[in-house]
Amino acid sequence: MVSLLSFIGFYLFYCAICLRYIKTRKNSKKTAGFRREDLPNASIIIPVYNEVRVIPRKMANLQNLRYPKDKREVVFVDGGSTDGTADLIENTVKSGELSIKVVRQGVRKGFNSAIIEGFGETTGEIILVTGAETEYDSRALNFMVQHFADPQVGAVTGRQIIKNIQEGFSPKLEVAYRNLYDFIREAESYIDSPFDIKGEIAAARRSVCKHLVEKPQLLHKGCIDACFSFQASIDGYKTVFEPNAVYYELSPRSIRDSFRQQIRRAATLIE
Repeated sequence: MVSLLSFIGFYLFYCAICLRYIKTRKNSKKTAGFRREDLPNASIIIPVYNEVRVIPRKMANLQNLRYPKDKREVVFVDGGSTDGTADLIENTVKSGELSIKVVRQGVRKGFNSAIIEGFGETTGEIILVTGAETEYDSRALNFMVQHFADPQVGAVTGRQIIKNIQEGFSPKLEVAYRNLYDFIREAESYIDSPFDIKGEIAAARRSVCKHLVEKPQLLHKGCIDACFSFQASIDGYKTVFEPNAVYYELSPRSIRDSFRQQIRRAATLIE
């Protein structure tokens, strides 16, 4: 009971501190963003493996992003899919509409390996990592990239919106948790930097990402995108949580499946 009360008391105290920072800093003057002609080139890396079911929706989502098409490129890294994912991506691309590359690894080497190989094919000043099932809001990329006009910012992350909130108690519980989680991350952006990055919506300066992919210890464990904020701090930058940069995702319908998902994520983050 003492441990439980101590745990609850700590979070109540921390939330009170977060609320104070949000109230006092939220309306502070922000750095002016980029003009359209000055927007940096952005590269989006998407690891895929047997994703043929979601590729059409993903391609449509990429086309609908409002970020200038001449300033963004997409690099799909296929980890040896056996369902024709790489072929479908290449056949779906319409010449001139969007810059899309497909890297074929031949065999499944893991998420981090895909990011490392994909990075070698990018040219953008800003590197983003996301998943095949993740759907960005049409302006998500714009909201994230504008923060890089501030030379002190090295990484940016965004917010999750659950699409199936009406499908049971588990999605509702996930929404409640994410609301608290985002409240804390917003406050931490004012205090200094949030330590956690949502891998589904993560952006970093090219130099930050380069320093990460050069670390051999990250090849077979952990999750590179979850390290964006740590590497940004090591490089002397801040990380920013941008609440207007949102992505849409389904939540597990049962508490059991949700618990298993959290265990998998936690194990990776601990690595």
